[in-house]
Amino acid sequence: MSMPNAIPSILPAGEYRCTILAEAEEKESRYDSSKTYFLLPLEVVDDAGESFDFRFCFSRKHPMYAAILKALGGVTDALGITSPPPRVEGKKFRATIIQRPHRQDATKTVNEIVSVTSIDGPPKAAARPMLRQAVDKVSRKGLPSEDHPDVNLETGDEIPF
Repeated sequence: MSMPNAIPSILPAGEYRCTILAEAEEKESRYDSSKTYFLLPLEVVDDAGESFDFRFCFSRKHPMYAAILKALGGVTDALGITSPPPRVEGKKFRATIIQRPHRQDATKTVNEIVSVTSIDGPPKAAARPMLRQAVDKVSRKGLPSEDHPDVNLETGDEIPF
């Protein structure tokens, strides 16, 4: 039997095509036993075709969880509650993943999903002119520049950190 490849525990920042491998699993927080969080197992593939296992950690209030549900066909009601589609296993979406310090332990680095789009959205090359338009639209709203770190360049939405 041959040994499996070693994979990094922290993914390089970049754009990935994501496939949901299974339903989310609820876990108890190590930092506060009165709180829970969820782990969503994903297979993420970069532009070079390299595949990684990734577990998206989130609470029900996490804005990227709602964005993933919407990209998969979920529906948001008048109260802002986003319901998932009936089945998510095997569904795909695109995500931008970054690296950042852990919130409770600044000595650790973690990955975070900062933007999500439907896999059926425009291909990457076709999306570039729209990114410029979104940045220009945001810039007119008084933000300093297209390099503003708290803005999703695809939608112009503020990214909560």
